[in-house]
Parts: sequence; C-alpha cells; structure tokens
Amino acid sequence: MLEWCEKHYKKEGFSYIKSPHDSTAYGVGATSDRGYPATSGFWKVPIADNTIDFVFSTSLFTHLLEAELANYVRESYRVLKEGCYMKMGFFSYDSVEKGERWTFLHRMGDAYVENSRIPQAAVAYADQTLLRYCFEAGFRESRIDSTTGQSLLICRK
Repeated sequence: MLEWCEKHYKKEGFSYIKSPHDSTAYGVGATSDRGYPATSGFWKVPIADNTIDFVFSTSLFTHLLEAELANYVRESYRVLKEGCYMKMGFFSYDSVEKGERWTFLHRMGDAYVENSRIPQAAVAYADQTLLRYCFEAGFRESRIDSTTGQSLLICRK
C-alpha cells in the first residue's frame, strides 16, 4: 500500500514511514517486537514533535490492546501541530452491533476482545475509555462519531 500511495499521491505534503511492527493476529512470522525505538518503556514514532497536520487510520485501533492504544494516542498528540486533528476508526463497544459477527465477550484491561486466544484479532473500547485516553494525552477536543460503519474517534490538539 505504501508503494501505491507513493505512486498515486503528490510527493509534496506526504511522507510514508513503514512500521516495523508485526501483528500477532495477522502477521506472518509475527513477533512481539514493538518496532520503533522505545523511550521510557514505550515506542516513539520517528517524527518530530508538532510537525504533522493530520493523523489518520481506518482500522488500527481495532487491533490494539490498552498499552499500545494509549501509546498511539500519546504519539499522535506529540507529532500533531497545534489545532490539528487525529481521526481513528475503532470498534465502539457502546455502538457496535453485538450478536452473530461481534460479541466482544472477553475483557482484557480496558479492552473488549473477540477472541481471548488471539486478542488483537478484534478489539473494542467503550467510548468514555477512549475519550479519557485522549484527555490524558492532552487533546483539547475529543468526540466520537458512530454514524458510520466503524466508529470514529476525532480529536483536536
């Protein structure tokens, strides 16, 4: 996908950084390596502070457990310029239709997981939990839009 984006989007205003992370749920030969260099026990995205206009992911948060999710929120806040936005798709435990496809019966810390043997396969969070993470990271505005397929966490620095 990174090669496709580099080929189809203008070079000005975009940069792509391949994450060295592997998914324990979907990665071939997955490892527990967190990828980027750790700082104070957490990894740090190789982007300077206050330099990014927009942080976006369609389904990243649907595969992160508590510590990784909290770190992504903090790192997103760190790299964003003042007044800019983070928009992340996630499974809202409060809004996702539970039944045949999703149950999220298993609790792991703040996360609700679909499969306790492979927790990162599908992870949901309560809306208030995600809003708390955003507040703790420093975001001044945070809201959730559950009118689309996956809920969206929208935060402004």
